[in-house]
Amino acid sequence: GTTMWRLLTRLDAALLSAVLAGWLRSRTPPAPARPRRYRTVIAVDGKTLRGARLPAGRQVHLLSALDTSTGIVLAQVTVDTKSNEIPAFTPLLNAVEKVLGSLTGVLFVADAMHTQTGHAEQITNRGAHLLLQAKGNQPTLHAQLKNLPWAQIPVGDRTRDRGHGRKETRTVKAVTLHIPGGIAFPRAQQAARIIRTRTV
Repeated sequence: GTTMWRLLTRLDAALLSAVLAGWLRSRTPPAPARPRRYRTVIAVDGKTLRGARLPAGRQVHLLSALDTSTGIVLAQVTVDTKSNEIPAFTPLLNAVEKVLGSLTGVLFVADAMHTQTGHAEQITNRGAHLLLQAKGNQPTLHAQLKNLPWAQIPVGDRTRDRGHGRKETRTVKAVTLHIPGGIAFPRAQQAARIIRTRTV
């Protein structure tokens, strides 16, 4: 165990991660042909590693990119101790592009922290797509989305689930943003609204 620890602490973490991701992808059976409308979906998320600490005592926080179809972590980068996940997004994107070869047509999904105009520009400039959440961290964008004519937009999908002592209904509406007075977010193509109603 001590020998393995000494070896692993001397390796370049980014290089090891890239090699392992490439090896795992080579071992994954090829996916069956899918209709063109289906895309490769990569989920970007940050996690603090339990029990792993930096020399200063701070816990290690990683930003990872997971291929949702294979379950393989394609890349991960360490978030700087004096920063947050936002500056780590570009190095993560570069690492994913290195593993995949190209990001054309890939759909990235991330949480509200990554609803940044810089992220949207980077993703679209590489031919990829980005699905983001708009919450209170972007008040202007959130207000613009809220003011779209949702009452005139038909319901695209509605699901009803029952279980664990509750009923839950989810209603989805979507609209193309190429309308007069769209939203002030670069390269925005569509907006979707999900309403969840829960009865306990």
